[in-house]
Amino acid sequence: MTPLTAPQHAATNLFNIFMEDAVRKAYTKNDMRILDKQYNQKSNVIARNIYRFDKSGMVTYQEGYCGDQGMLCFIVDTSGSMETEDNKEIIHMGPVSVYMKYDSKFTLSFDKLSCELEQFNTYLVICQWNKSTYTTQLQVYKYTHEEGLPIYRLRPEMYWFDLDNPVCDSVGSYNNDFEVKTKEECWVTGYPCMMTNIKLYNRFLGEEAVKEAMKYITQHEACVINDPARPIDSGHGYSVR
Repeated sequence: MTPLTAPQHAATNLFNIFMEDAVRKAYTKNDMRILDKQYNQKSNVIARNIYRFDKSGMVTYQEGYCGDQGMLCFIVDTSGSMETEDNKEIIHMGPVSVYMKYDSKFTLSFDKLSCELEQFNTYLVICQWNKSTYTTQLQVYKYTHEEGLPIYRLRPEMYWFDLDNPVCDSVGSYNNDFEVKTKEECWVTGYPCMMTNIKLYNRFLGEEAVKEAMKYITQHEACVINDPARPIDSGHGYSVR
Protein backbone atom coordinates (compact mmCIF):
# COMPACT_ATOMS: atom_id res chain seq x y z
CA MET A 1 0.00 0.00 0.00
CA THR A 2 1.28 3.47 -0.89
CA PRO A 3 1.50 5.61 2.29
CA LEU A 4 -1.02 8.44 2.59
CA THR A 5 0.84 11.71 2.78
CA ALA A 6 -1.74 14.18 4.07
CA PRO A 7 -1.63 14.33 7.91
CA GLN A 8 -5.42 14.06 8.30
CA HIS A 9 -5.30 10.86 6.24
CA ALA A 10 -2.62 9.22 8.41
CA ALA A 11 -3.10 5.56 9.23
CA THR A 12 -3.72 6.39 12.90
CA ASN A 13 -6.87 8.26 11.87
CA LEU A 14 -8.24 5.41 9.73
CA PHE A 15 -10.52 2.59 10.84
CA ASN A 16 -9.79 -0.58 8.87
CA ILE A 17 -12.85 -2.42 7.56
CA PHE A 18 -11.31 -4.58 4.83
CA MET A 19 -12.09 -7.81 6.73
CA GLU A 20 -15.84 -7.07 6.66
CA ASP A 21 -16.13 -5.17 3.38
CA ALA A 22 -15.34 -6.44 -0.12
CA VAL A 23 -15.00 -2.92 -1.59
CA ARG A 24 -13.77 -0.45 1.02
CA LYS A 25 -10.50 -0.74 2.94
CA ALA A 26 -10.71 1.98 5.59
CA TYR A 27 -12.44 5.21 6.57
CA THR A 28 -11.69 8.09 8.92
CA LYS A 29 -12.93 7.47 12.44
CA ASN A 30 -14.55 10.76 13.38
CA ASP A 31 -14.84 12.75 10.17
CA MET A 32 -17.47 10.94 8.13
CA ARG A 33 -21.15 10.06 8.44
CA ILE A 34 -23.45 7.98 6.27
CA LEU A 35 -26.91 9.50 5.90
CA ASP A 36 -30.13 7.86 4.74
CA LYS A 37 -31.02 9.65 1.53
CA GLN A 38 -32.78 8.03 -1.41
CA TYR A 39 -32.19 9.01 -5.04
CA ASN A 40 -34.36 7.73 -7.87
CA GLN A 41 -34.49 7.69 -11.62
CA LYS A 42 -38.27 8.01 -11.52
CA SER A 43 -39.42 4.59 -10.24
CA ASN A 44 -35.92 3.05 -10.04
CA VAL A 45 -33.86 3.46 -6.86
CA ILE A 46 -30.23 4.25 -7.67
CA ALA A 47 -28.98 5.23 -4.18
CA ARG A 48 -30.19 4.83 -0.61
CA ASN A 49 -27.35 6.41 1.40
CA ILE A 50 -24.83 9.20 1.00
CA TYR A 51 -21.46 10.12 2.54
CA ARG A 52 -21.28 13.40 4.45
CA PHE A 53 -17.62 14.30 5.01
CA ASP A 54 -16.05 16.71 7.44
CA LYS A 55 -12.90 18.48 6.26
CA SER A 56 -10.61 15.49 6.80
CA GLY A 57 -13.11 12.68 6.16
CA MET A 58 -12.21 10.02 3.62
CA VAL A 59 -12.85 6.46 2.41
CA THR A 60 -10.09 4.31 0.91
CA TYR A 61 -10.69 1.29 -1.33
CA GLN A 62 -9.21 -2.19 -1.52
CA GLU A 63 -8.83 -2.13 -5.31
CA GLY A 64 -6.34 0.09 -7.10
CA TYR A 65 -6.49 1.39 -10.66
CA CYS A 66 -4.22 0.90 -13.68
CA GLY A 67 -4.70 1.12 -17.42
CA ASP A 68 -5.09 3.71 -20.16
CA GLN A 69 -8.90 3.98 -20.35
CA GLY A 70 -11.82 3.99 -17.94
CA MET A 71 -14.98 5.54 -16.59
CA LEU A 72 -15.74 7.13 -13.21
CA CYS A 73 -19.24 8.15 -12.14
CA PHE A 74 -20.80 9.42 -8.90
CA ILE A 75 -23.66 11.44 -7.44
CA VAL A 76 -22.70 14.69 -5.73
CA ASP A 77 -24.93 16.84 -3.49
CA THR A 78 -23.82 20.49 -3.14
CA SER A 79 -25.54 21.12 0.20
CA GLY A 80 -22.22 21.68 1.92
CA SER A 81 -20.43 24.52 3.65
CA MET A 82 -20.67 28.16 2.58
CA GLU A 83 -16.98 28.67 3.44
CA THR A 84 -14.61 29.36 0.57
CA GLU A 85 -12.75 26.24 -0.52
CA ASP A 86 -9.71 26.25 -2.78
CA ASN A 87 -9.50 23.72 -5.58
CA LYS A 88 -9.59 20.48 -3.59
CA GLU A 89 -9.18 16.89 -4.75
CA ILE A 90 -12.39 15.07 -3.82
CA ILE A 91 -11.81 11.82 -5.75
CA HIS A 92 -8.47 10.12 -6.38
CA MET A 93 -8.58 6.99 -8.55
CA GLY A 94 -4.93 6.30 -9.26
CA PRO A 95 -3.80 8.95 -11.77
CA VAL A 96 -7.37 10.17 -12.33
CA SER A 97 -8.62 12.92 -10.03
CA VAL A 98 -11.73 15.09 -9.66
CA TYR A 99 -11.52 18.49 -7.96
CA MET A 100 -14.09 20.80 -6.39
CA LYS A 101 -13.79 24.51 -5.66
CA TYR A 102 -16.23 26.78 -3.84
CA ASP A 103 -16.11 30.58 -4.11
CA SER A 104 -19.71 31.87 -4.23
CA LYS A 105 -20.38 28.91 -6.56
CA PHE A 106 -19.17 25.34 -6.94
CA THR A 107 -16.79 24.42 -9.76
CA LEU A 108 -16.13 20.74 -10.47
CA SER A 109 -13.14 19.85 -12.65
CA PHE A 110 -11.77 16.69 -14.24
CA ASP A 111 -8.40 17.08 -15.93
CA LYS A 112 -8.79 20.15 -18.24
CA LEU A 113 -12.62 20.04 -18.21
CA SER A 114 -14.80 21.88 -15.69
CA CYS A 115 -18.45 22.63 -14.87
CA GLU A 116 -20.18 25.09 -12.56
CA LEU A 117 -22.73 23.60 -10.13
CA GLU A 118 -25.47 25.36 -8.19
CA GLN A 119 -25.57 25.07 -4.42
CA PHE A 120 -28.26 22.92 -2.73
CA ASN A 121 -28.64 20.74 -5.82
CA THR A 122 -27.75 17.17 -6.77
CA TYR A 123 -25.90 16.05 -9.90
CA LEU A 124 -24.81 12.87 -11.64
CA VAL A 125 -21.21 13.18 -12.85
CA ILE A 126 -19.61 10.91 -15.48
CA CYS A 127 -15.91 11.15 -16.35
CA GLN A 128 -14.40 9.04 -19.17
CA TRP A 129 -10.95 8.74 -20.72
CA ASN A 130 -9.68 6.70 -23.65
CA LYS A 131 -6.16 6.61 -25.07
CA SER A 132 -7.24 4.93 -28.32
CA THR A 133 -9.41 7.94 -29.25
CA TYR A 134 -7.12 10.37 -27.35
CA THR A 135 -10.09 11.96 -25.59
CA THR A 136 -11.53 12.72 -22.18
CA GLN A 137 -15.19 13.48 -21.51
CA LEU A 138 -17.13 15.14 -18.68
CA GLN A 139 -20.91 14.80 -18.47
CA VAL A 140 -23.04 16.33 -15.69
CA TYR A 141 -26.80 15.91 -15.23
CA LYS A 142 -29.01 17.72 -12.72
CA TYR A 143 -31.48 15.99 -10.38
CA THR A 144 -34.94 17.44 -10.95
CA HIS A 145 -38.68 16.96 -10.55
CA GLU A 146 -41.92 18.15 -12.11
CA GLU A 147 -42.35 21.90 -11.75
CA GLY A 148 -45.38 23.30 -9.95
CA LEU A 149 -45.81 20.60 -7.32
CA PRO A 150 -45.50 21.71 -3.67
CA ILE A 151 -42.54 20.18 -1.83
CA TYR A 152 -44.75 18.26 0.61
CA ARG A 153 -46.31 16.32 -2.29
CA LEU A 154 -43.00 15.22 -3.80
CA ARG A 155 -42.03 11.59 -3.28
CA PRO A 156 -38.64 10.02 -4.15
CA GLU A 157 -40.02 8.34 -7.27
CA MET A 158 -41.02 11.76 -8.65
CA TYR A 159 -37.36 12.80 -9.07
CA TRP A 160 -35.00 12.00 -11.92
CA PHE A 161 -31.70 13.04 -13.50
CA ASP A 162 -32.44 15.07 -16.61
CA LEU A 163 -30.48 13.04 -19.15
CA ASP A 164 -31.93 14.97 -22.09
CA ASN A 165 -30.52 18.32 -20.93
CA PRO A 166 -26.98 17.90 -19.58
CA VAL A 167 -25.54 20.73 -17.51
CA CYS A 168 -22.21 19.86 -19.11
CA ASP A 169 -21.14 17.57 -21.97
CA SER A 170 -17.53 18.45 -22.77
CA VAL A 171 -14.76 16.62 -24.61
CA GLY A 172 -11.04 17.25 -24.15
CA SER A 173 -7.70 15.74 -25.12
CA TYR A 174 -6.29 12.66 -23.40
CA ASN A 175 -3.80 13.04 -20.57
CA ASN A 176 -0.88 10.62 -21.04
CA ASP A 177 -0.41 10.52 -17.25
CA PHE A 178 -3.61 8.46 -17.07
CA GLU A 179 -1.73 5.45 -18.50
CA VAL A 180 -0.23 3.51 -15.58
CA LYS A 181 1.19 -0.03 -15.47
CA THR A 182 0.69 -0.87 -11.78
CA LYS A 183 -2.34 -0.40 -9.56
CA GLU A 184 -2.43 2.93 -7.73
CA GLU A 185 -4.41 3.86 -4.64
CA CYS A 186 -8.07 4.94 -4.79
CA TRP A 187 -9.95 7.11 -2.29
CA VAL A 188 -12.68 9.74 -1.92
CA THR A 189 -12.91 12.74 0.38
CA GLY A 190 -15.86 14.82 -0.75
CA TYR A 191 -16.00 17.81 1.64
CA PRO A 192 -17.69 20.32 1.29
CA CYS A 193 -20.10 18.15 -0.72
CA MET A 194 -21.86 14.85 -0.09
CA MET A 195 -21.28 11.87 -2.40
CA THR A 196 -22.70 8.44 -3.21
CA ASN A 197 -23.04 5.79 -5.94
CA ILE A 198 -19.31 5.96 -6.72
CA LYS A 199 -18.31 3.60 -9.54
CA LEU A 200 -14.98 3.06 -11.30
CA TYR A 201 -14.54 1.00 -14.49
CA ASN A 202 -11.30 -0.02 -16.18
CA ARG A 203 -12.82 0.35 -19.63
CA PHE A 204 -14.15 3.23 -21.72
CA LEU A 205 -17.93 2.62 -21.79
CA GLY A 206 -19.02 5.30 -24.28
CA GLU A 207 -22.80 5.52 -24.55
CA GLU A 208 -23.13 2.62 -22.10
CA ALA A 209 -21.75 4.85 -19.32
CA VAL A 210 -25.07 6.57 -18.54
CA LYS A 211 -26.86 3.22 -18.22
CA GLU A 212 -24.21 1.95 -15.79
CA ALA A 213 -24.27 5.18 -13.77
CA MET A 214 -28.01 4.72 -13.23
CA LYS A 215 -27.53 1.35 -11.51
CA TYR A 216 -27.57 0.86 -7.74
CA ILE A 217 -25.47 -2.30 -8.06
CA THR A 218 -23.72 -3.74 -11.11
CA GLN A 219 -22.25 -7.01 -12.30
CA HIS A 220 -20.38 -5.37 -15.20
CA GLU A 221 -17.08 -7.18 -15.82
CA ALA A 222 -15.17 -3.88 -16.13
CA CYS A 223 -16.32 -2.57 -12.74
CA VAL A 224 -13.42 -2.09 -10.30
CA ILE A 225 -15.25 -0.22 -7.51
CA ASN A 226 -18.96 0.09 -6.78
CA ASP A 227 -19.60 2.04 -3.58
CA PRO A 228 -23.26 2.85 -2.81
CA ALA A 229 -22.26 4.25 0.63
CA ARG A 230 -23.87 1.40 2.54
CA PRO A 231 -23.81 1.76 6.34
CA ILE A 232 -20.54 0.38 7.63
CA ASP A 233 -21.85 -1.33 10.78
CA SER A 234 -24.65 -3.40 9.22
CA GLY A 235 -22.68 -6.61 9.67
CA HIS A 236 -23.75 -8.35 6.45
CA GLY A 237 -20.73 -7.70 4.23
CA TYR A 238 -20.46 -5.89 0.92
CA SER A 239 -19.72 -8.51 -1.71
CA VAL A 240 -22.47 -7.30 -4.07
CA ARG A 241 -21.28 -4.91 -6.78
